[in-house]
Amino acid sequence: MKTIFKIVVGILIAVTLLGVGAVACTGAFVNEVDKELTKTTEEAKTDTSKPGLAEYEKVQTGMTIEEVNAILGEPTDNTVSESDGFKMEMVSYDARGDLGANILVTFENGAMSTKTQTGVAE
Repeated sequence: MKTIFKIVVGILIAVTLLGVGAVACTGAFVNEVDKELTKTTEEAKTDTSKPGLAEYEKVQTGMTIEEVNAILGEPTDNTVSESDGFKMEMVSYDARGDLGANILVTFENGAMSTKTQTGVAE
């Protein structure tokens, strides 16, 4: 009986130690992920290869997509819809700023009509 008790206690101690080790490793992993996310966020805010608010402000009503692309760079997505001679294009650009920062520009019959931005930094 004492032998079985010692085995059970040994198993419980081993499981407890494994659990504590797993929690410690998970905490360290979460900490590393948080550091990487912070690093990535800071890099996104200072990535000068992407347009910021200054470039966003240069985009004006009536510009063509070529003129806007010259300011904002290559778009990341472009959706076109045409009906009865009316063409609408919604073009998005990755931008400098928060993670996921973007600029969305709408063109009606080839001319810029509206623009919006989310999370764009200077």
